[in-house]
Amino acid sequence: INMIPGPDVIYIVSNTMKGKLASGMKAAIGLGIGYFIHTLAACLGLSAIILSSAVTFTAVKWLGAAYLVYLGVQALLSM
Repeated sequence: INMIPGPDVIYIVSNTMKGKLASGMKAAIGLGIGYFIHTLAACLGLSAIILSSAVTFTAVKWLGAAYLVYLGVQALLSM
């Protein structure tokens, strides 16, 4: 459960402030879908499968790191 305002709230608010309400709604819906997929994967035990394979876990870590770098570059370029 996501109860603490964090980067996701900042993302929604910044999209709403830059664009229109629809932009913020798209951001909120996208985050909601992401939370749903993550929860579904956890319920199905995919997290345990990923943790049991060192290669898969390392790949997921690197993909996550690359995505964070991508988001950072996009944020800097939009300034």
